[in-house]
Amino acid sequence: MAKMKGSIYEIMSELFKDVQKSKASHKEYFESLKNLYKESNFDEFFDSFLLCIKITLAHEEMSEEVQNALEFSAEFAARLSPPAPIHEAKMCPLLEKIFNFIFDNHGAIDTGVRSRICSFLSLLMRIMSECSEEVWINNNIWENILITMTQRLIDKSPEVRIEAVRALYNLQNASDNNCPVISKYITHLSSDLNPNVRKEIINNIARTNKAIDAVIERTIDNDETVRECAYLYLCKIAEIEKKPLSKKNQKILIKRGYNDTPIVRNVVCKKLILSWLNAYNNDIFDYLESFDCTDDIDNTIDIVLTSLLNEQPINTILKQLPIDLETTTIPVEDIKCEYIIYWRYLIKHLNNLDYHDLLNLILPDLREFCEYIYDIQNYMIQNIDKKFDKKSCEFMLFQLIEILKMYDYPHEHDKTLVKLAFERTLKFELCDVKTIKLIVEHYEYLIPDVEIRIKILCSIINDMKSIDHINDYNNIKNIPTIPIKCLEIMCTMTQASTVKNVNDVIKELFTNLALPYCLKNTNQNVQILALKAVGICLLLDGQLAKKHMSMFVTVFHTYKNNRVIWKIILTVIFDLFLSYGLEHFDYIHKKGIFNQKHTTGVNIVNMLMESLNHPDQEIRTSIIIGFCKLLLHNIITSIPLVSRLVILLHDPLTIKNPLLHQVLTVFFKQYPIETPGSQLLLQNIFFPTLRLLVDAPTTSSIKKIQPHIISNFILTLTSVDFSKKDTKDYTIHNNLAWSILNQALNPNRCYDRNELIKSLDNVQFGNVDKKALNDMLEKIDEIIDDMPLNDYDFIKILANFKNKLLAEKSTNQNNQQTS
Repeated sequence: MAKMKGSIYEIMSELFKDVQKSKASHKEYFESLKNLYKESNFDEFFDSFLLCIKITLAHEEMSEEVQNALEFSAEFAARLSPPAPIHEAKMCPLLEKIFNFIFDNHGAIDTGVRSRICSFLSLLMRIMSECSEEVWINNNIWENILITMTQRLIDKSPEVRIEAVRALYNLQNASDNNCPVISKYITHLSSDLNPNVRKEIINNIARTNKAIDAVIERTIDNDETVRECAYLYLCKIAEIEKKPLSKKNQKILIKRGYNDTPIVRNVVCKKLILSWLNAYNNDIFDYLESFDCTDDIDNTIDIVLTSLLNEQPINTILKQLPIDLETTTIPVEDIKCEYIIYWRYLIKHLNNLDYHDLLNLILPDLREFCEYIYDIQNYMIQNIDKKFDKKSCEFMLFQLIEILKMYDYPHEHDKTLVKLAFERTLKFELCDVKTIKLIVEHYEYLIPDVEIRIKILCSIINDMKSIDHINDYNNIKNIPTIPIKCLEIMCTMTQASTVKNVNDVIKELFTNLALPYCLKNTNQNVQILALKAVGICLLLDGQLAKKHMSMFVTVFHTYKNNRVIWKIILTVIFDLFLSYGLEHFDYIHKKGIFNQKHTTGVNIVNMLMESLNHPDQEIRTSIIIGFCKLLLHNIITSIPLVSRLVILLHDPLTIKNPLLHQVLTVFFKQYPIETPGSQLLLQNIFFPTLRLLVDAPTTSSIKKIQPHIISNFILTLTSVDFSKKDTKDYTIHNNLAWSILNQALNPNRCYDRNELIKSLDNVQFGNVDKKALNDMLEKIDEIIDDMPLNDYDFIKILANFKNKLLAEKSTNQNNQQTS
């Protein structure tokens, strides 16, 4: 480069013009500027240098040229060596003055300038971190960076906040549990309203336990891109640290991400799960073992295995299976939960891809596999409590039956083999109810003929009942009892879609197996299944239902403190009412009370109504859900019941019960529209519902409910929007308005008059006849005359309501003249 001529600023200005064009020339111009620095007076040089920076910062947009100039300036300030020897504890004067300029101007009025100043600081910090051994900065500077950028973290501009996040990156100390920068990041990650700022924090925050917890919380962020960013951060953590999260967090994140949008789901299935596998040195079985397959209630393993098999090459996934190439099975003595479930999912994967040749390498023919299951069962019995626990045996057996279901059964002898394997397994000591249900459900496909299928399954039940209970069953700890297994077969068998009635075979099981156990509480699990089996049969046979409904009432009263028993009984009772109606059980509804034509004992409907305030939240919720179903299907109509449901929805305590609150919210969205007669009933609950508030004890939580909230709610439900009828026939609000005005004038009223007046704001008129209009106008005048003059707000409401009536009257007159 030619010898520099002209003033320092002129030379520097020309140089800055050139460095804006391309980064390629930065190294050459760095040396030129460094020479100018050595030859110049420091103050003159700095003033010129700062002026060039100011001009760059003042540009309206962050263009490529501006970015190039700022990078060059930051590079020079950070890497400049002092012109003369200085004490090692002294900071480079130019760099110090640059920092002071930033501190003085970071809060500039112009948003673009603030943003570029923060960006310039971020560049300085990054470059300084790259040459940290050469650059020394005093503590005051560090403190001022933290103070100023903390202020910019709450800047009104998200662009400025993003640059502030970047500028603070190198001030983090991951080894300090109380690092102020990480703490600021975590705070703003949960509070900043801009998703781009939240993403920038995730991209910059250091890897600490607190930071990871904060990022995990962002996997439920309301912005999809933030959620995606959070999952990518967790992928990076696993890749760098070779350490997955806890089993609990992994399961939560996999399930949550899988149920998210396709973009987030792809990150989880294609990156996150693979990154965690990598943390286990790509050993699929070590990875699966960390999940504890036998405790996979939420079925996370399904997502994990499906994702891993989809994302890995066929050769890799085949090599991982410890298969005996000669028998094409896993050696019996080598079986473990992780091997068996991987085998099942690999077979399913290859089957979906139609890789039948490869399937033949890992799956024997049907006869051999049925014998293999039998060998496994014998091996389990020999090694229970030695090599396996009961839970592992049950899990592996379930997976083997799932594999057996994947075979084709083209010929009758193939089906015979499967039926034999199923029968052996159902009678096997370590077959749990989950496997029983799986097998019996598959019988519907295996034996389409209902009568034959029921006879075969009933025969298996009878064989099991005849087994000596003192036999091998007592040698295995905590296995399902024979009654549980028999009842599970009965329940699953009778729940099949092809079973339409209770034939003689089922009736025999009903009488001799299910019914006797309903009243015996020697084992709660047995009793629950017995109640369920009886309930299914009653749903299939109306006469049985009528005859044995009273049995549920007996159990209902016998086990008052047993939540599990109560819930199954409530489910059955409400299902029976839904299926057959109340009349089938001789109930007659009169004035909100349900009586029986023939008194045969306890009135179960009234008993359930009285249990609406049951102290157990789960039982109370079950009862309310049941009544909501009956109301929606018009099985029951009851003013007192609907009034109580309205109050329950608004009860402050209901907010603490999310399920109940959701049920009631959905109910009141559907009921006014879908249920015939609901509009008239809702009109009639207006005053009874308000009366519930009046009569409530002072200590009751419903005393906190404002009456006008309830009245407005009912008026909303009965508005024209909810009415299926044509507007010209709509009279519900007309009727309610007339009743409200009458009550407001009633000297013996129990309702607060002002609360009633408030509700008039929400009245929508239908077709009001002339006499009704005039009567209501007179009532309004009477109320106004009766009110204190200082009740301005309520008099204004009445005046507005009067104007609405006058407008309606005028419209009616115009319509009459036109016609």
